[in-house]
Amino acid sequence: MLPQIQASIEGVGPKNGQRRVLLNIQETKFGTFDGYKQSEQDVLQVATPEWMSGMTAPVVLMATMTVDVTALDEQSDRITPATNDPQGWENHSYSGVIASLHDDTAQVLEDVYLFDGISESESDVGLDAASYTGVESAVLEVCGGAILVDLSAFDSELSVGDAVAITASRTDLLGYRRQQL
Repeated sequence: MLPQIQASIEGVGPKNGQRRVLLNIQETKFGTFDGYKQSEQDVLQVATPEWMSGMTAPVVLMATMTVDVTALDEQSDRITPATNDPQGWENHSYSGVIASLHDDTAQVLEDVYLFDGISESESDVGLDAASYTGVESAVLEVCGGAILVDLSAFDSELSVGDAVAITASRTDLLGYRRQQL
């Protein structure tokens, strides 16, 4: 399963190096971090332009920085925004099932695109997946899609099929799957 999840883009914050994008996934609204990423054109850019506000798109998210994983006795399928700041990008929880494990996240980030800095009529720019080479990750099935979980600072064992709850100190918006926009 490719890491992507269908989301309504509820709002796009100002671009100041820390752009916040508010998503709505199955009636759950929460913020994500859309920081500068390396593009295939060797330019740093964010993924989300203001003109995407109000659109529905297949988004690629990564739970990252500090990731806490809790094993669940039974499967759960939900996103729980942080109670103190649901529109921020910190401390959201994701409950689901581990679909796959990867030693090299770059392999699952092919065909991820950035749209900022271009008009709606121009073509998109590919994310430079090479910057994720050697980063360990898991794909977590949640809410009818899947997100990436950064395991680079995680030292416990996970297996495909594990039911888990993950709380991430930051949720990054890496880009979009173009072929389904």
